[in-house]
Amino acid sequence: MTSRTLTGRTRTDAVEISVPEAATADLRARYRSAGWWSAKPIDVIAEAALLYSEKTALVTESESLNYEDLDAEVTRVARALIETGVEASDRVLVVAGNDAASLIALHALWRIGALAMVMLPSAGDGQLSDIVEDMQPKLAVEPAGWQHPEALAKATLWCEAESLRSLDSESFEDSSGAPRLMPRDPDSPAVVIFTSGTTARPKGVVHSMNTLVASGRNLIEATEFGEGEGLFVVSPLGTVTGLLHALIVPPLLGSSTVLVRAWQPSSALDLLLETKAALFGGPDVLLERILDEARRRDLVDLPLQCVIVGGSMNHKELLERAEAEFAITVLRSYGSSEAPVACATKRSEPRTSRLSDEGVPLGGVEVQIGSPDESSECWLRGPNLFLGYVDPAATSASVQEGWFRTGDQAEFLDGRLRVFGRLKDVVIRNGLKVPIGEVDELIASLPGVVEAAGFVRQDENTGERLAVALRLAPGTDVTLEGIADHLGSLGLAKWKLPEEIVLWTEPLPETASGKIQRSALAERVGTFERLLAPRLAEG
Repeated sequence: MTSRTLTGRTRTDAVEISVPEAATADLRARYRSAGWWSAKPIDVIAEAALLYSEKTALVTESESLNYEDLDAEVTRVARALIETGVEASDRVLVVAGNDAASLIALHALWRIGALAMVMLPSAGDGQLSDIVEDMQPKLAVEPAGWQHPEALAKATLWCEAESLRSLDSESFEDSSGAPRLMPRDPDSPAVVIFTSGTTARPKGVVHSMNTLVASGRNLIEATEFGEGEGLFVVSPLGTVTGLLHALIVPPLLGSSTVLVRAWQPSSALDLLLETKAALFGGPDVLLERILDEARRRDLVDLPLQCVIVGGSMNHKELLERAEAEFAITVLRSYGSSEAPVACATKRSEPRTSRLSDEGVPLGGVEVQIGSPDESSECWLRGPNLFLGYVDPAATSASVQEGWFRTGDQAEFLDGRLRVFGRLKDVVIRNGLKVPIGEVDELIASLPGVVEAAGFVRQDENTGERLAVALRLAPGTDVTLEGIADHLGSLGLAKWKLPEEIVLWTEPLPETASGKIQRSALAERVGTFERLLAPRLAEG
């Protein structure tokens, strides 16, 4: 694999990022020929301002901007960034809040050719310190009211995103008064996404404008998202889902981004009703809270027409409820930060197809199942695939000839993908592998189950055993024997049955993107009531 080096005016002891490109030269040529990639610089806001100047571009709880105004705001912040000394290819860390200022700052960084490194405000101080120490950004941008650790005050220059909007400068114009743009190679690194992982230390995922736009077009293909359909964005801008839903997809079609800043079901529903946003993309657990709030108000006629969700489908009953009670078309998608929106079910498909699997490959995506190591592992490649990780060794371990090793167990039949779970999300009991995702999906169908997630418990007799955290609806009673009978009736083998049920009385711990933190489940086993298999109870 060839490498692309990120350079900038950082200190000499900063980590040099050498990204092995996931796509081979032949693949790059194929993607350009097919129209999935552009050979010219990409500025989605500038293009949208030319085509859709008066259309609403961005709505928050406190403001609304059309594309002409948003373009002007991006230019203003780009000027401010240049005034602070940021140049093309410089590294800028954005602690991205779900607010207009953070969104504008990201577009402005791309406009001047800088590299945006995004992370969540909820990330821990340790992770933030590591990123600043290793990457040594020229500037760090934070949302209003968020405080960076005092120890990092001397490590880099900090500023609030909102303050960049008020700094007036002429440094972004050439002598003719025209904006001074910094054309960026659309194949070069545009963003590094530092995400909070569920079990391991997170990696920096590198994308170009071409890979982001290809992913955005895949989302449009699946949802049949069109002009005038606002996209209701609850996913954090510090995630790939938030970036696509808020920054990439709407300007491609001249539609609006409705950005939810501070998550509260009541205010979120108010904003949804006010803006009449038609498309929801994000964790199904957040959709559930909106629907619960709507039901509390006796509302069934919501503006939402379509939702697209990913993940392990622990809330399948919720999605069926969204269709049955609220007439919302539900789509399932499959992807990751590395390969966003790779497969999905489509809006035009019948309901049984849309909820049965992860759908079909989109926009040039190819699927391969199996490798010499794991016969059921899913591999992906396509124009949406990331450039690589910040750590080139991690890229080399995960990408081969343009194929990305997802770490997921899956099958691919008749052109459709079905994912069982993570390869690492297995319990090895007496030498036999129990896929946790398979049990999760089946146990979630038990009446009264609100949330279900399996996790590994060490066992002196079997090596490991499967435990499941259950959150039940009020008034629901379960027994281990009843759960075993239910799972057996669905065809689950006896050796795959859970031997420990932990009855959680609060929402299961999640990352900001809505994924269950399985490691946190194991840490809090002793906090809640447990149901144990006879061999454990007797011991």
